[in-house]
Amino acid sequence: MQLRSKMKKRRANPSPKNRQMTQFQPSFSAGRMIQLLLLCVIFLVVYGVIQFHWWLGNHGLLIPVSSPNKIEQHSELQLHFLRRADSLLAQVYHEERFPALNGTDQKLRAVTISGYCRGKTGKSESRPKHAIFRDAVLAERKLYVPSTINCSTLPRDVYLGTKFNPGQGSTPKIDIMVVPWADTFEDFQPHVSCGERVYEPSVFFSFINWPQYGHAMFNGISLLWEIFRGPLSTAGKNVRLYAYGDSIVSHQRQEAQEVLPFFDVKTLRPLMSMFSYQPVRSLANLLMQSDRHPVCFSYVLLGLSGADLDHYNFHAPLKQWREFAQDVKVHFNVRDPPRTSNGVLQRVAPLDAVGKINPDTELGEVKAISWKELPGRPRLTIVDRRSNRVIVNVKELDQIAVKSGFFKSVEVAYLEGMNLQEQVELMGKSDVLVGMDGTGMMNAIFMPEGGVVVHIRPYGCKEYLPGKGINFNRLWSANPGRVIRHESEDRQTTRFPTNIAELPERVFNRSSNSSTSYRFSFILKQDTLVDPPAFRCILDTAHKLLHGIPVNWNVHLACTRSVFS
Repeated sequence: MQLRSKMKKRRANPSPKNRQMTQFQPSFSAGRMIQLLLLCVIFLVVYGVIQFHWWLGNHGLLIPVSSPNKIEQHSELQLHFLRRADSLLAQVYHEERFPALNGTDQKLRAVTISGYCRGKTGKSESRPKHAIFRDAVLAERKLYVPSTINCSTLPRDVYLGTKFNPGQGSTPKIDIMVVPWADTFEDFQPHVSCGERVYEPSVFFSFINWPQYGHAMFNGISLLWEIFRGPLSTAGKNVRLYAYGDSIVSHQRQEAQEVLPFFDVKTLRPLMSMFSYQPVRSLANLLMQSDRHPVCFSYVLLGLSGADLDHYNFHAPLKQWREFAQDVKVHFNVRDPPRTSNGVLQRVAPLDAVGKINPDTELGEVKAISWKELPGRPRLTIVDRRSNRVIVNVKELDQIAVKSGFFKSVEVAYLEGMNLQEQVELMGKSDVLVGMDGTGMMNAIFMPEGGVVVHIRPYGCKEYLPGKGINFNRLWSANPGRVIRHESEDRQTTRFPTNIAELPERVFNRSSNSSTSYRFSFILKQDTLVDPPAFRCILDTAHKLLHGIPVNWNVHLACTRSVFS
Protein backbone atom coordinates (compact mmCIF):
# COMPACT_ATOMS: atom_id res chain seq x y z
CA MET A 1 0.00 0.00 0.00
CA GLN A 2 2.81 2.41 0.90
CA LEU A 3 4.62 1.61 -2.34
CA ARG A 4 1.47 2.21 -4.33
CA SER A 5 0.84 5.56 -2.67
CA LYS A 6 4.45 6.64 -3.33
CA MET A 7 4.06 5.82 -7.02
CA LYS A 8 0.87 7.90 -7.20
CA LYS A 9 2.65 10.83 -5.54
CA ARG A 10 5.58 10.50 -7.92
CA ARG A 11 3.22 10.55 -10.91
CA ALA A 12 1.36 13.53 -9.52
CA ASN A 13 4.55 15.44 -8.57
CA PRO A 14 7.42 14.24 -10.76
CA SER A 15 10.92 15.32 -9.93
CA PRO A 16 12.54 18.03 -12.13
CA LYS A 17 14.61 15.37 -13.88
CA ASN A 18 11.63 13.12 -14.52
CA ARG A 19 9.55 16.15 -15.53
CA GLN A 20 12.17 17.09 -18.11
CA MET A 21 12.31 13.58 -19.56
CA THR A 22 8.51 13.38 -19.59
CA GLN A 23 8.29 16.61 -21.59
CA PHE A 24 11.21 15.80 -23.89
CA GLN A 25 10.33 12.29 -25.01
CA PRO A 26 6.95 13.04 -26.64
CA SER A 27 8.27 16.12 -28.46
CA PHE A 28 11.31 14.21 -29.72
CA SER A 29 9.17 11.34 -30.95
CA ALA A 30 6.64 13.59 -32.75
CA GLY A 31 9.33 15.73 -34.40
CA ARG A 32 11.18 12.66 -35.55
CA MET A 33 8.05 11.22 -37.07
CA ILE A 34 7.30 14.48 -38.89
CA GLN A 35 10.82 14.56 -40.29
CA LEU A 36 10.55 10.98 -41.52
CA LEU A 37 7.18 11.66 -43.11
CA LEU A 38 8.53 14.74 -44.88
CA LEU A 39 11.50 12.76 -46.19
CA CYS A 40 9.17 10.04 -47.47
CA VAL A 41 6.93 12.60 -49.21
CA ILE A 42 9.93 14.32 -50.81
CA PHE A 43 11.29 10.97 -52.00
CA LEU A 44 7.96 9.95 -53.51
CA VAL A 45 7.56 13.32 -55.25
CA VAL A 46 11.08 13.17 -56.72
CA TYR A 47 10.57 9.56 -57.78
CA GLY A 48 7.23 10.42 -59.38
CA VAL A 49 8.71 13.38 -61.25
CA ILE A 50 11.54 11.19 -62.56
CA GLN A 51 9.11 8.51 -63.71
CA PHE A 52 6.81 11.07 -65.30
CA HIS A 53 9.81 12.71 -66.99
CA TRP A 54 10.83 9.32 -68.37
CA TRP A 55 7.29 8.57 -69.62
CA LEU A 56 7.00 11.93 -71.36
CA GLY A 57 10.40 11.46 -72.95
CA ASN A 58 9.47 8.06 -74.32
CA HIS A 59 6.26 9.46 -75.79
CA GLY A 60 7.77 12.59 -77.31
CA LEU A 61 5.90 14.91 -74.93
CA LEU A 62 8.67 16.16 -72.71
CA ILE A 63 8.72 19.83 -71.78
CA PRO A 64 12.33 20.85 -72.22
CA VAL A 65 14.23 23.13 -69.92
CA SER A 66 15.52 26.41 -71.24
CA SER A 67 18.61 25.95 -73.30
CA PRO A 68 20.27 28.06 -75.96
CA ASN A 69 21.58 24.95 -77.66
CA LYS A 70 20.17 23.59 -80.87
CA ILE A 71 20.83 20.45 -82.79
CA GLU A 72 22.77 21.15 -85.96
CA GLN A 73 20.64 19.32 -88.47
CA HIS A 74 18.86 20.24 -91.67
CA SER A 75 18.11 23.96 -91.51
CA GLU A 76 14.38 23.41 -91.93
CA LEU A 77 14.29 21.04 -88.98
CA GLN A 78 16.30 22.98 -86.43
CA LEU A 79 14.45 23.54 -83.19
CA HIS A 80 15.34 25.83 -80.31
CA PHE A 81 14.37 24.19 -77.05
CA LEU A 82 13.01 27.11 -75.08
CA ARG A 83 10.36 27.02 -72.39
CA ARG A 84 7.20 28.78 -73.46
CA ALA A 85 4.36 29.75 -71.19
CA ASP A 86 1.62 29.20 -73.76
CA SER A 87 2.54 25.89 -75.34
CA LEU A 88 4.43 22.66 -74.93
CA LEU A 89 7.45 21.88 -77.04
CA ALA A 90 8.16 18.35 -78.14
CA GLN A 91 11.47 16.93 -76.93
CA VAL A 92 14.04 15.55 -79.34
CA TYR A 93 16.10 12.56 -78.22
CA HIS A 94 19.56 14.06 -78.12
CA GLU A 95 20.93 12.65 -74.86
CA GLU A 96 24.57 11.64 -74.72
CA ARG A 97 23.60 8.00 -74.30
CA PHE A 98 22.49 8.11 -77.92
CA PRO A 99 25.53 9.16 -79.97
CA ALA A 100 24.89 10.22 -83.54
CA LEU A 101 24.43 7.34 -85.96
CA ASN A 102 26.75 7.01 -88.90
CA GLY A 103 26.90 4.60 -91.83
CA THR A 104 23.64 2.68 -91.43
CA ASP A 105 23.56 2.08 -95.19
CA GLN A 106 26.94 0.35 -95.08
CA LYS A 107 26.06 -1.73 -92.03
CA LEU A 108 22.88 -3.04 -93.58
CA ARG A 109 24.19 -3.10 -97.16
CA ALA A 110 20.92 -1.44 -98.20
CA VAL A 111 19.90 -0.32 -101.69
CA THR A 112 17.29 2.21 -102.80
CA ILE A 113 13.80 0.89 -103.33
CA SER A 114 13.76 2.16 -106.94
CA GLY A 115 16.89 0.14 -107.70
CA TYR A 116 15.60 -2.95 -105.88
CA CYS A 117 12.18 -2.89 -107.57
CA ARG A 118 13.43 -2.12 -111.07
CA GLY A 119 11.96 -4.75 -113.36
CA LYS A 120 9.91 -6.37 -110.56
CA THR A 121 6.71 -4.33 -110.76
CA GLY A 122 5.20 -5.93 -113.84
CA LYS A 123 3.41 -4.18 -116.69
CA SER A 124 0.08 -3.59 -115.02
CA GLU A 125 -1.05 0.04 -115.22
CA SER A 126 -3.21 -0.21 -112.10
CA ARG A 127 -0.95 0.42 -109.14
CA PRO A 128 -1.84 0.53 -105.42
CA LYS A 129 -2.54 3.93 -103.91
CA HIS A 130 -0.88 3.72 -100.49
CA ALA A 131 2.72 3.11 -99.45
CA ILE A 132 2.47 0.62 -96.57
CA PHE A 133 5.48 -1.07 -94.97
CA ARG A 134 5.73 -3.66 -92.22
CA ASP A 135 8.72 -4.26 -89.96
CA ALA A 136 10.45 -1.01 -90.90
CA VAL A 137 13.37 0.77 -89.22
CA LEU A 138 13.77 4.55 -89.32
CA ALA A 139 17.46 5.48 -89.00
CA GLU A 140 19.28 8.59 -90.17
CA ARG A 141 16.02 9.81 -91.73
CA LYS A 142 15.72 6.78 -93.99
CA LEU A 143 13.18 4.01 -93.77
CA TYR A 144 14.76 0.52 -94.01
CA VAL A 145 12.49 -2.36 -95.00
CA PRO A 146 13.18 -6.11 -95.48
CA SER A 147 13.37 -7.74 -98.91
CA THR A 148 10.00 -9.44 -98.41
CA ILE A 149 8.22 -6.34 -99.71
CA ASN A 150 6.14 -6.84 -102.83
CA CYS A 151 7.20 -4.17 -105.32
CA SER A 152 3.93 -4.48 -107.22
CA THR A 153 1.98 -3.36 -104.12
CA LEU A 154 3.73 0.01 -103.92
CA PRO A 155 2.64 3.21 -105.68
CA ARG A 156 4.92 4.84 -108.21
CA ASP A 157 5.17 8.13 -106.33
CA VAL A 158 5.00 8.78 -102.60
CA TYR A 159 4.41 12.24 -101.11
CA LEU A 160 4.13 13.02 -97.41
CA GLY A 161 1.57 15.70 -98.24
CA THR A 162 -1.18 15.93 -100.81
CA LYS A 163 -0.28 15.14 -104.42
CA PHE A 164 -2.57 17.90 -105.68
CA ASN A 165 -0.57 20.85 -104.32
CA PRO A 166 3.21 21.05 -103.77
CA GLY A 167 2.83 23.50 -100.89
CA GLN A 168 5.97 25.40 -99.91
CA GLY A 169 8.37 22.55 -100.68
CA SER A 170 9.85 22.45 -97.19
CA THR A 171 8.59 18.97 -96.31
CA PRO A 172 11.57 16.63 -95.81
CA LYS A 173 11.94 13.58 -98.04
CA ILE A 174 12.16 10.16 -96.45
CA ASP A 175 14.17 7.76 -98.63
CA ILE A 176 13.08 4.13 -98.61
CA MET A 177 15.92 1.60 -98.50
CA VAL A 178 15.65 -2.17 -98.97
CA VAL A 179 17.90 -4.59 -97.08
CA PRO A 180 18.27 -7.44 -99.65
CA TRP A 181 19.52 -10.08 -97.22
CA ALA A 182 16.87 -9.47 -94.53
CA ASP A 183 13.69 -11.51 -94.73
CA THR A 184 12.20 -10.67 -91.34
CA PHE A 185 12.47 -7.87 -88.86
CA GLU A 186 14.61 -9.99 -86.55
CA ASP A 187 17.36 -10.05 -89.18
CA PHE A 188 18.01 -6.37 -88.47
CA GLN A 189 18.69 -6.92 -84.79
CA PRO A 190 22.39 -7.91 -84.88
CA HIS A 191 23.17 -4.79 -86.89
CA VAL A 192 20.56 -2.29 -85.69
CA SER A 193 19.51 -1.87 -82.08
CA CYS A 194 16.10 -0.26 -81.67
CA GLY A 195 16.15 2.74 -79.37
CA GLU A 196 12.36 2.62 -79.46
CA ARG A 197 9.92 -0.01 -80.72
CA VAL A 198 6.50 1.13 -81.96
CA TYR A 199 3.86 -1.59 -82.22
CA GLU A 200 0.87 0.62 -83.12
CA PRO A 201 0.15 1.47 -86.77
CA SER A 202 1.89 4.76 -87.61
CA VAL A 203 1.20 7.39 -90.26
CA PHE A 204 3.80 9.89 -91.51
CA PHE A 205 2.27 12.92 -93.26
CA SER A 206 2.59 16.65 -93.88
CA PHE A 207 0.20 19.61 -93.75
CA ILE A 208 0.86 21.99 -96.64
CA ASN A 209 0.87 25.76 -96.02
CA TRP A 210 0.71 25.20 -92.27
CA PRO A 211 -0.92 26.59 -90.15
CA GLN A 212 -3.50 27.98 -92.60
CA TYR A 213 -6.79 26.43 -91.59
CA GLY A 214 -8.35 25.77 -95.00
CA HIS A 215 -5.32 23.91 -96.30
CA ALA A 216 -4.92 21.87 -93.11
CA MET A 217 -8.59 20.92 -93.12
CA PHE A 218 -9.26 20.25 -96.80
CA ASN A 219 -5.75 19.27 -97.97
CA GLY A 220 -4.88 17.21 -94.90
CA ILE A 221 -7.66 16.18 -92.52
CA SER A 222 -9.95 15.17 -95.39
CA LEU A 223 -7.18 12.92 -96.77
CA LEU A 224 -6.59 11.38 -93.34
CA TRP A 225 -10.32 10.71 -93.10
CA GLU A 226 -10.19 8.81 -96.41
CA ILE A 227 -7.18 6.78 -95.22
CA PHE A 228 -8.94 5.82 -91.99
CA ARG A 229 -11.89 4.62 -94.04
CA GLY A 230 -9.55 2.60 -96.28
CA PRO A 231 -6.32 0.85 -95.26
CA LEU A 232 -6.67 1.85 -91.58
CA SER A 233 -10.37 1.06 -91.29
CA THR A 234 -9.67 -1.84 -88.90
CA ALA A 235 -6.93 -0.13 -86.87
CA GLY A 236 -9.24 1.50 -84.38
CA LYS A 237 -8.01 4.66 -82.69
CA ASN A 238 -4.76 3.35 -81.25
CA VAL A 239 -2.71 4.89 -84.07
CA ARG A 240 0.36 7.12 -84.02
CA LEU A 241 0.19 10.22 -86.20
CA TYR A 242 3.48 11.94 -87.07
CA ALA A 243 2.84 15.31 -88.75
CA TYR A 244 5.06 17.91 -90.36
CA GLY A 245 4.06 21.55 -90.90
CA ASP A 246 5.03 22.79 -94.35
CA SER A 247 4.95 26.42 -93.18
CA ILE A 248 3.92 29.26 -95.46
CA VAL A 249 6.71 31.59 -94.31
CA SER A 250 10.22 30.12 -94.22
CA HIS A 251 11.29 31.86 -91.01
CA GLN A 252 8.21 30.43 -89.25
CA ARG A 253 9.00 26.80 -90.07
CA GLN A 254 10.87 26.31 -86.82
CA GLU A 255 7.96 27.76 -84.87
CA ALA A 256 5.50 25.58 -86.81
CA GLN A 257 7.24 22.36 -85.83
CA GLU A 258 7.36 23.35 -82.15
CA VAL A 259 3.62 23.91 -81.73
CA LEU A 260 2.42 21.42 -84.31
CA PRO A 261 2.30 18.29 -82.13
CA PHE A 262 -0.19 19.98 -79.83
CA PHE A 263 -2.11 22.07 -82.37
CA ASP A 264 -1.96 25.17 -80.21
CA VAL A 265 -3.41 27.19 -83.09
CA LYS A 266 -6.67 26.00 -81.46
CA THR A 267 -8.19 24.71 -84.66
CA LEU A 268 -7.49 21.06 -85.36
CA ARG A 269 -6.74 19.58 -81.95
CA PRO A 270 -10.37 18.69 -81.09
CA LEU A 271 -10.80 16.96 -84.44
CA MET A 272 -7.75 14.68 -84.26
CA SER A 273 -9.49 12.51 -81.65
CA MET A 274 -11.71 11.37 -84.52
CA PHE A 275 -8.71 9.38 -85.75
CA SER A 276 -6.57 8.55 -82.72
CA TYR A 277 -6.66 8.63 -78.93
CA GLN A 278 -2.99 9.56 -78.93
CA PRO A 279 -1.65 13.10 -79.35
CA VAL A 280 -0.22 14.07 -82.71
CA ARG A 281 3.56 13.83 -82.74
CA SER A 282 6.08 15.94 -84.62
CA LEU A 283 7.57 14.23 -87.66
CA ALA A 284 10.45 16.74 -87.58
CA ASN A 285 11.35 15.59 -84.08
CA LEU A 286 11.06 11.93 -85.06
CA LEU A 287 13.51 12.44 -87.93
CA MET A 288 16.02 14.10 -85.62
CA GLN A 289 15.46 11.32 -83.12
CA SER A 290 16.38 8.83 -85.86
CA ASP A 291 19.77 10.56 -86.17
CA ARG A 292 20.53 9.42 -82.63
CA HIS A 293 19.05 5.95 -82.52
CA PRO A 294 16.90 3.75 -84.79
CA VAL A 295 13.14 3.70 -84.26
CA CYS A 296 11.50 0.42 -85.22
CA PHE A 297 7.92 0.27 -86.52
CA SER A 298 5.65 -2.72 -86.97
CA TYR A 299 3.42 -0.88 -89.49
CA VAL A 300 4.01 2.41 -91.34
CA LEU A 301 1.75 4.17 -93.83
CA LEU A 302 3.91 6.74 -95.57
CA GLY A 303 2.30 9.93 -96.81
CA LEU A 304 -1.11 11.16 -97.95
CA SER A 305 -0.51 10.76 -101.69
CA GLY A 306 -2.71 7.68 -101.84
CA ALA A 307 -5.82 9.65 -100.88
CA ASP A 308 -7.91 11.76 -103.27
CA LEU A 309 -10.29 13.80 -101.10
CA ASP A 310 -8.55 17.12 -101.66
CA HIS A 311 -10.36 20.34 -102.53
CA TYR A 312 -7.92 20.87 -105.41
CA ASN A 313 -9.01 17.54 -106.88
CA PHE A 314 -12.01 18.28 -109.08
CA HIS A 315 -12.58 14.57 -109.64
CA ALA A 316 -13.18 13.71 -105.98
CA PRO A 317 -16.73 12.32 -105.65
CA LEU A 318 -19.19 14.86 -104.25
CA LYS A 319 -20.84 12.08 -102.29
CA GLN A 320 -17.57 11.43 -100.48
CA TRP A 321 -17.26 15.12 -99.57
CA ARG A 322 -20.75 15.03 -98.11
CA GLU A 323 -19.95 11.92 -96.07
CA PHE A 324 -16.80 13.62 -94.75
CA ALA A 325 -18.80 16.68 -93.68
CA GLN A 326 -21.40 14.48 -92.02
CA ASP A 327 -18.78 12.56 -90.02
CA VAL A 328 -17.24 15.83 -88.78
CA LYS A 329 -20.64 17.09 -87.67
CA VAL A 330 -21.41 13.83 -85.89
CA HIS A 331 -18.02 14.02 -84.15
CA PHE A 332 -18.97 17.44 -82.76
CA ASN A 333 -22.58 16.42 -82.07
CA VAL A 334 -24.02 18.88 -84.60
CA ARG A 335 -27.48 17.70 -85.64
CA ASP A 336 -29.23 18.31 -88.94
CA PRO A 337 -32.63 20.07 -88.84
CA PRO A 338 -35.87 18.08 -89.17
CA ARG A 339 -37.24 17.55 -92.68
CA THR A 340 -40.69 17.46 -94.21
CA SER A 341 -41.89 14.28 -95.85
CA ASN A 342 -43.38 15.86 -98.98
CA GLY A 343 -41.08 18.76 -99.95
CA VAL A 344 -38.05 18.59 -102.25
CA LEU A 345 -35.56 21.43 -102.80
CA GLN A 346 -33.78 22.10 -106.07
CA ARG A 347 -29.99 21.85 -106.18
CA VAL A 348 -28.31 24.97 -107.54
CA ALA A 349 -24.77 24.05 -108.51
CA PRO A 350 -22.30 26.81 -109.36
CA LEU A 351 -19.85 24.54 -111.12
CA ASP A 352 -20.40 26.34 -114.41
CA ALA A 353 -22.78 29.23 -113.80
CA VAL A 354 -25.35 30.44 -111.33
CA GLY A 355 -28.67 28.71 -111.65
CA LYS A 356 -27.49 25.51 -113.29
CA ILE A 357 -28.74 22.32 -111.71
CA ASN A 358 -26.05 19.95 -110.54
CA PRO A 359 -25.88 17.13 -113.13
CA ASP A 360 -24.25 14.86 -110.52
CA THR A 361 -27.14 12.57 -109.58
CA GLU A 362 -25.20 10.61 -106.97
CA LEU A 363 -26.26 13.05 -104.23
CA GLY A 364 -29.98 12.41 -104.52
CA GLU A 365 -32.82 14.75 -103.58
CA VAL A 366 -32.72 17.44 -100.90
CA LYS A 367 -35.73 17.20 -98.62
CA ALA A 368 -37.20 20.50 -97.50
CA ILE A 369 -36.52 21.70 -93.95
CA SER A 370 -39.46 21.67 -91.53
CA TRP A 371 -39.41 25.30 -90.37
CA LYS A 372 -42.41 24.79 -88.10
CA GLU A 373 -40.25 22.65 -85.82
CA LEU A 374 -37.50 25.30 -85.69
CA PRO A 375 -38.89 28.37 -83.88
CA GLY A 376 -35.58 30.31 -84.09
CA ARG A 377 -34.96 29.65 -87.78
CA PRO A 378 -34.25 30.46 -90.59
CA ARG A 379 -30.96 31.93 -89.44
CA LEU A 380 -28.63 34.19 -91.45
CA THR A 381 -24.91 34.41 -90.65
CA ILE A 382 -22.66 37.06 -92.20
CA VAL A 383 -19.00 36.05 -91.97
CA ASP A 384 -16.70 39.08 -91.92
CA ARG A 385 -12.90 39.25 -91.67
CA ARG A 386 -10.60 41.26 -89.43
CA SER A 387 -8.20 42.04 -92.28
CA ASN A 388 -7.99 41.48 -96.05
CA ARG A 389 -11.29 41.27 -97.92
CA VAL A 390 -13.26 43.02 -95.18
CA ILE A 391 -16.92 43.85 -95.83
CA VAL A 392 -16.80 47.60 -95.31
CA ASN A 393 -20.52 48.10 -94.69
CA VAL A 394 -21.20 44.91 -92.75
CA LYS A 395 -23.29 46.75 -90.13
CA GLU A 396 -25.54 48.13 -92.84
CA LEU A 397 -25.97 44.65 -94.34
CA ASP A 398 -26.85 43.35 -90.88
CA GLN A 399 -29.65 45.92 -90.57
CA ILE A 400 -30.92 45.20 -94.08
CA ALA A 401 -31.15 41.47 -93.25
CA VAL A 402 -33.01 42.18 -90.01
CA LYS A 403 -35.53 44.51 -91.70
CA SER A 404 -36.11 42.06 -94.58
CA GLY A 405 -38.24 39.86 -92.33
CA PHE A 406 -36.90 36.71 -93.99
CA PHE A 407 -34.93 35.52 -90.97
CA LYS A 408 -35.70 34.90 -87.30
CA SER A 409 -32.07 35.45 -86.36
CA VAL A 410 -29.19 37.44 -87.93
CA GLU A 411 -25.57 37.35 -86.74
CA VAL A 412 -22.22 38.79 -87.83
CA ALA A 413 -19.41 36.32 -87.04
CA TYR A 414 -15.62 36.41 -87.16
CA LEU A 415 -14.15 32.94 -87.56
CA GLU A 416 -10.64 34.05 -86.54
CA GLY A 417 -11.66 34.02 -82.89
CA MET A 418 -13.33 30.59 -82.96
CA ASN A 419 -11.89 27.13 -82.62
CA LEU A 420 -12.86 24.39 -85.04
CA GLN A 421 -15.72 23.01 -82.98
CA GLU A 422 -17.27 26.46 -82.59
CA GLN A 423 -16.99 27.03 -86.34
CA VAL A 424 -18.66 23.71 -87.18
CA GLU A 425 -21.44 24.40 -84.66
CA LEU A 426 -21.99 27.86 -86.15
CA MET A 427 -22.25 26.39 -89.65
CA GLY A 428 -24.64 23.70 -88.42
CA LYS A 429 -27.21 26.28 -87.35
CA SER A 430 -26.75 28.71 -90.28
CA ASP A 431 -29.39 28.39 -92.99
CA VAL A 432 -27.95 31.19 -95.14
CA LEU A 433 -24.24 32.02 -95.01
CA VAL A 434 -22.92 35.27 -96.51
CA GLY A 435 -19.19 35.95 -96.78
CA MET A 436 -16.26 37.14 -98.84
CA ASP A 437 -14.16 34.67 -100.78
CA GLY A 438 -11.67 32.94 -98.47
CA THR A 439 -10.78 29.61 -96.90
CA GLY A 440 -13.03 30.27 -93.90
CA MET A 441 -16.04 30.06 -96.21
CA MET A 442 -15.11 26.47 -97.02
CA ASN A 443 -16.71 25.68 -93.66
CA ALA A 444 -20.07 26.07 -95.40
CA ILE A 445 -19.79 22.36 -96.23
CA PHE A 446 -20.87 21.80 -92.60
CA MET A 447 -24.16 23.69 -93.08
CA PRO A 448 -27.51 21.86 -93.11
CA GLU A 449 -28.22 20.31 -96.49
CA GLY A 450 -30.54 22.63 -98.38
CA GLY A 451 -29.00 25.79 -96.90
CA VAL A 452 -27.74 28.61 -99.12
CA VAL A 453 -24.19 29.97 -99.48
CA VAL A 454 -23.77 33.54 -100.72
CA HIS A 455 -20.24 33.69 -102.12
CA ILE A 456 -19.04 37.28 -102.64
CA ARG A 457 -15.84 37.77 -104.63
CA PRO A 458 -13.80 40.99 -104.67
CA TYR A 459 -13.95 43.26 -107.70
CA GLY A 460 -11.68 42.18 -110.56
CA CYS A 461 -11.73 38.42 -109.94
CA LYS A 462 -13.72 37.57 -113.05
CA GLU A 463 -11.29 39.38 -115.35
CA TYR A 464 -7.97 38.66 -113.68
CA LEU A 465 -8.62 35.59 -111.47
CA PRO A 466 -11.53 33.80 -113.13
CA GLY A 467 -10.83 30.50 -111.41
CA LYS A 468 -10.77 31.96 -107.89
CA GLY A 469 -13.09 30.02 -105.62
CA ILE A 470 -14.05 27.23 -108.04
CA ASN A 471 -12.66 24.66 -105.60
CA PHE A 472 -14.86 26.15 -102.86
CA ASN A 473 -17.91 25.91 -105.08
CA ARG A 474 -17.34 22.21 -105.60
CA LEU A 475 -17.43 21.60 -101.84
CA TRP A 476 -20.65 23.57 -101.55
CA SER A 477 -22.15 21.59 -104.42
CA ALA A 478 -21.76 18.52 -102.23
CA ASN A 479 -23.26 20.32 -99.25
CA PRO A 480 -25.37 22.40 -98.66
CA GLY A 481 -26.07 22.11 -102.39
CA ARG A 482 -27.25 25.65 -103.22
CA VAL A 483 -24.97 28.61 -103.92
CA ILE A 484 -25.44 32.23 -105.00
CA ARG A 485 -22.29 33.82 -106.40
CA HIS A 486 -21.88 37.58 -106.53
CA GLU A 487 -19.19 39.92 -107.82
CA SER A 488 -19.89 43.57 -108.48
CA GLU A 489 -19.00 45.05 -111.86
CA ASP A 490 -18.69 48.50 -110.31
CA ARG A 491 -15.11 49.47 -109.44
CA GLN A 492 -16.43 51.98 -106.92
CA THR A 493 -17.24 49.06 -104.59
CA THR A 494 -13.58 48.27 -103.98
CA ARG A 495 -11.65 49.78 -101.08
CA PHE A 496 -7.89 49.40 -100.69
CA PRO A 497 -6.74 49.24 -97.05
CA THR A 498 -4.51 52.06 -95.83
CA ASN A 499 -1.45 49.79 -95.82
CA ILE A 500 -1.62 49.48 -99.63
CA ALA A 501 0.09 52.42 -101.29
CA GLU A 502 -1.08 51.52 -104.79
CA LEU A 503 -4.23 53.06 -106.27
CA PRO A 504 -7.11 50.92 -107.60
CA GLU A 505 -7.06 52.95 -110.82
CA ARG A 506 -3.54 51.71 -111.56
CA VAL A 507 -4.11 48.11 -110.49
CA PHE A 508 -7.23 47.69 -112.64
CA ASN A 509 -6.05 49.75 -115.59
CA ARG A 510 -6.81 47.48 -118.55
CA SER A 511 -4.44 49.37 -120.84
CA SER A 512 -1.43 48.74 -118.60
CA ASN A 513 0.94 45.84 -119.09
CA SER A 514 0.77 44.79 -115.41
CA SER A 515 0.91 41.03 -114.96
CA THR A 516 -1.74 38.92 -113.30
CA SER A 517 0.67 38.07 -110.48
CA TYR A 518 1.09 41.82 -109.83
CA ARG A 519 -2.67 42.28 -109.52
CA PHE A 520 -3.18 39.07 -107.57
CA SER A 521 -2.07 40.36 -104.16
CA PHE A 522 -4.09 43.57 -104.54
CA ILE A 523 -7.25 41.70 -105.49
CA LEU A 524 -6.96 39.41 -102.49
CA LYS A 525 -6.24 42.23 -100.05
CA GLN A 526 -8.88 44.73 -101.14
CA ASP A 527 -11.94 45.39 -99.00
CA THR A 528 -15.42 45.49 -100.52
CA LEU A 529 -18.49 47.67 -100.13
CA VAL A 530 -21.47 45.45 -100.93
CA ASP A 531 -24.14 47.39 -102.80
CA PRO A 532 -27.24 47.56 -100.48
CA PRO A 533 -29.89 47.24 -103.28
CA ALA A 534 -28.00 44.25 -104.71
CA PHE A 535 -27.84 42.69 -101.24
CA ARG A 536 -31.63 43.02 -100.86
CA CYS A 537 -32.06 41.10 -104.13
CA ILE A 538 -29.61 38.42 -102.92
CA LEU A 539 -31.58 37.96 -99.68
CA ASP A 540 -34.84 37.67 -101.66
CA THR A 541 -33.32 34.92 -103.84
CA ALA A 542 -31.90 33.11 -100.79
CA HIS A 543 -35.34 33.24 -99.12
CA LYS A 544 -36.96 31.67 -102.19
CA LEU A 545 -34.35 28.90 -102.35
CA LEU A 546 -34.84 28.07 -98.66
CA HIS A 547 -38.59 27.66 -99.08
CA GLY A 548 -38.63 25.97 -102.49
CA ILE A 549 -39.98 28.99 -104.40
CA PRO A 550 -38.90 29.10 -108.09
CA VAL A 551 -36.22 31.68 -108.92
CA ASN A 552 -35.98 33.67 -112.16
CA TRP A 553 -32.21 33.87 -112.49
CA ASN A 554 -32.26 36.48 -115.25
CA VAL A 555 -34.17 38.81 -112.95
CA HIS A 556 -31.78 37.98 -110.14
CA LEU A 557 -28.68 38.84 -112.19
CA ALA A 558 -30.19 42.08 -113.43
CA CYS A 559 -31.22 43.06 -109.92
CA THR A 560 -27.87 42.28 -108.29
CA ARG A 561 -25.79 43.67 -111.19
CA SER A 562 -23.46 40.71 -110.73
CA VAL A 563 -20.87 39.81 -113.35
CA PHE A 564 -21.74 36.12 -112.97
CA SER A 565 -24.02 34.94 -115.73
